[in-house]
Amino acid sequence: IFSINNNELQIGLRSLDIKKNMVLTNDSSHFFNMGKSKTIKILTSQGFEIEGTPEHPIVILNKEGDIQFKRLDKITKEDIVVININNDIWGNNNLLSENLSYVIGLLLGDGYLASVDGSLSFSKSDEYISKKFAEILHSEFSDYSLEITHSHKCLYDEKSHTVDHRIYNSAFKNLLNEKYGLSMKLSGDKKIPQCILNSDKGIVKKCLQGLFDTDGSFNSSKNIFEYCTKSLIMSRQVHMILLNFGIVSRLKVRHNEKLNQDYYHIYIGGSNLRKFAEIIGFRYALKKQKDLMNCFNVKINDNINVIYNQSNRLKKIRKECIGKHYYNSSLGN
Repeated sequence: IFSINNNELQIGLRSLDIKKNMVLTNDSSHFFNMGKSKTIKILTSQGFEIEGTPEHPIVILNKEGDIQFKRLDKITKEDIVVININNDIWGNNNLLSENLSYVIGLLLGDGYLASVDGSLSFSKSDEYISKKFAEILHSEFSDYSLEITHSHKCLYDEKSHTVDHRIYNSAFKNLLNEKYGLSMKLSGDKKIPQCILNSDKGIVKKCLQGLFDTDGSFNSSKNIFEYCTKSLIMSRQVHMILLNFGIVSRLKVRHNEKLNQDYYHIYIGGSNLRKFAEIIGFRYALKKQKDLMNCFNVKINDNINVIYNQSNRLKKIRKECIGKHYYNSSLGN
């Protein structure tokens, strides 16, 4: 955990006390430069990665159902890695509004930023989202006299209703790049700007909603939310931001044979889907949001929020409880 106060970098270290079952935060006192060393990287079934030196310990759930530390060079495919889902750590360096964060999310999703003629564009068939895109830009950047041209975009499908909204204003484009850190790159190299990552929870949420309004979808038959991007960096950013919200998602790479290109998919289901619908969801993709809210009417078959290897512990509890009577205060008898 890092913060900057009075231009001084302050770093706190989070650690787990297994005996007390507590996460502790302490200020760092020293840094050690041990030179270059070999590292080991592990990948979990949900797509989370952790990398460290061979002797570095991580927390796992052992076969007895207890948490313990285990060195990275001793980790096997059968090990269950423990991941903290209750971080809820956010910045307070708010350089932009929630609305602008949302627009940046839209541009990261369906924007073309790599043009060399000083323009940028946003392509979308949803008229309401396009309307909000224009309204926010005119409100946030009234001094720039932005003119947004519209043209139908039919590169792949003549029946497409996608409209290309283009802005020719190099000063505005430079502002997004230099002040807010929006990289003017192709889709495979896009990433969420650092100024958003350093912002508070509300600003980060709006950026996600912009991404999901463009590249997110909800499969009502499978009761699963899906987000897809060509950018590996951005997929990992979204994956970890969702975890910071307390939402466990799955990150998976899929290869598109036709385009010979890897795409990165994030899936959310079960009880995490309900949490996603409650605290993030979609913003102006109204039909998607309406469909998503139906997830509360579907029975949950959760296979993520499970504590494994607890059979011996449950047998012990059952044995201790047999033949004993307990008072239930909620029933009054």
